[in-house]
Amino acid sequence: LNLEELSPDYRKLGQGLQCLADWVKESNEFAQALAKGDLSKTPPSVENMLAAPMKSLQASLRHLAWQTQQVAKGDLTQRVDFMGEFSEAFNTMTEQLAERRQALTQEKQRIEEMNHDLKQSLDLMLALTNYTHNMIFVIAAKDQKLLLQNQPAEWFCQTNPDNAKLLWNHLIKERPAEDGHSLVWEFALPTETPEEFIFYSAESYSINWAGTPAIVHMLMDDTQRKKKENLIYKMAYVDPLTGLNNRRYGVEQIERLKKANKPFLLTMVDVDYLKYCNDTFGHEKGDEYLKNVASLLSTLRCDVCRVGGDEFYLLAEGEDLERHDQQISHLRDLLIQQKGTPYPQSFSFGTVAVGSHDQSPVECILREADRKMYAYKRANDRSLSDLKRQDNRI
Repeated sequence: LNLEELSPDYRKLGQGLQCLADWVKESNEFAQALAKGDLSKTPPSVENMLAAPMKSLQASLRHLAWQTQQVAKGDLTQRVDFMGEFSEAFNTMTEQLAERRQALTQEKQRIEEMNHDLKQSLDLMLALTNYTHNMIFVIAAKDQKLLLQNQPAEWFCQTNPDNAKLLWNHLIKERPAEDGHSLVWEFALPTETPEEFIFYSAESYSINWAGTPAIVHMLMDDTQRKKKENLIYKMAYVDPLTGLNNRRYGVEQIERLKKANKPFLLTMVDVDYLKYCNDTFGHEKGDEYLKNVASLLSTLRCDVCRVGGDEFYLLAEGEDLERHDQQISHLRDLLIQQKGTPYPQSFSFGTVAVGSHDQSPVECILREADRKMYAYKRANDRSLSDLKRQDNRI
């Protein structure tokens, strides 16, 4: 307003309106600063009665900011009686923080006590590792640096430097998962005796070793157990004369393939003229004959099992029946043509193809292979009298 242009009667009113406009402008600027979170804005003068509530709000907010800073510094005794629900939330938060700090203080004390106990246990563990017969290695996970080895491990590395290098290659290759689950594995090291080994069972797991990610390997000499297992396996599944697997192994393999729905070929092989060889030249020659057949059949890429006195099973995964039988026929021809024995050599065979979802019982599959084998024997039989006329050795 231009107060000079107003009549004297309205000039006082104009002055009041001008003052009100100034107060409104000051209050608006101050309110905008508060809305932006600026609590450092200088408040309007004391005469501006319109700004009084906002000045009070600024003072409360500045005090609230100070209280928040005190809470951040750790003073959890601060309480607020401002803005209703906000006060309840703030006070609840500080109370919960105080309770949490007290709980953490107690937990810290408990952990410190546990660490003391763990240190004593670790000292005891380190002492005990030197009295065990098992070897223990602790290796850094990143750079494969040796962090610890117990006395048995140190003694082994000093007395067996060549095997120590092989052992180290095994250790740095095996890496357990970092989820806390251990890795159980086995390996073997050679001895001075050819074809004899020392067998070890190992358990490895990830740990934090003095702040360094590491892997602990615990090795146990498992040679005697392995020897017993091998002996039991041979007694259960290996034919003592030929070294091939026996009938039990063959039947279990058939059941395994059927359960896995894998197609396979089963061949029944019957050694010809074995009775004549045993009766005429003795069972020692008969055993030589069987070993010769077993050695020849073992050249096939399949499982070969001796399942009876003169019978063998051949188990081959897949369905190429024609090629499989051609390979067996070729071996039969080689056997017939072999020289140097006083008795004829040959075998008969029959093959059954079993599909991936064949539901036939194992007994039926074996009978069918046996039937085909005898059909082959009848079709290709050469009597001993004919052979004697053709071979002066017989």
